[in-house]
Amino acid sequence: MLQINMLLKYYSVVVLCLSVVNGEPEEPKCFSRFDYDEKMLMKLLRFEDKVQKFEDFINGVKAREVNEKEERDELFAAELQKVEEFNNGAKVREVKEKEERDKIFAAELEKVKEFNNGAKAREAKEKEERDKLFAAELEKVKKFNNEAKALEAKEKEARNKLFAAELEKVKNFQRLINEVKTRGEKEIEERSKLFLAELKKYKQVNAKEVERQKNVTSEMLESVANSKMEFENVHKQINERVKGKVVAFTGTAPKMGTTSRSMSFTTVITNVGNAFDT
Repeated sequence: MLQINMLLKYYSVVVLCLSVVNGEPEEPKCFSRFDYDEKMLMKLLRFEDKVQKFEDFINGVKAREVNEKEERDELFAAELQKVEEFNNGAKVREVKEKEERDKIFAAELEKVKEFNNGAKAREAKEKEERDKLFAAELEKVKKFNNEAKALEAKEKEARNKLFAAELEKVKNFQRLINEVKTRGEKEIEERSKLFLAELKKYKQVNAKEVERQKNVTSEMLESVANSKMEFENVHKQINERVKGKVVAFTGTAPKMGTTSRSMSFTTVITNVGNAFDT
């Protein structure tokens, strides 16, 4: 019912919208009061006609809905009748199946009881046999333990004798090691004394060599200083003679070899020997 009311409201709104939209494209012109009333009545008649059609449509929808509801009720009643009949048959079948299962269960239970009785008898016999076998095995184990204890005592006595002999050997070996250690310490002491004596001689020789090297180095430094002073004196003399001229200079330093540097020149000055030539 709620759906029908909503449908009616929806269609009413649609009809009103269509009425407004589908009106005259332009505002009608009325030439008199009678003309206005006539046009208004015509519009009302058309609107009533549309409303009547809409009501007829709604009534048809309601009638179809009532018919469909009656058909659904009839179908539901028929299906319900079928379900009830099926349930009644299922209940009868279930009762019969339960009786059959009870009979089968009783028969199986009887078989199980008979099997348990037979199993208990077999278990009693097997237990008796296992007890006899266990007693026999226990007797064998006791006998074996007694023999093992006697054998262990003999082996222990033999091990004690072997241990005493090995202990005597170890003591003898320890004494031998102590003797070797004493001799080794004496030899190490003697070798240390010889090494210290050789080290002392080496230090004395090394000190003399270091002193000699210092003297040689001092002589070389003194010679270099003398050469530098001589070079500076020559350089001053050359500057006094040349006074800005381009020259090439060749000098010989004592025990240092000859060095040369050449450029374009107008005057050559050399210091070969003790004189200077130009």
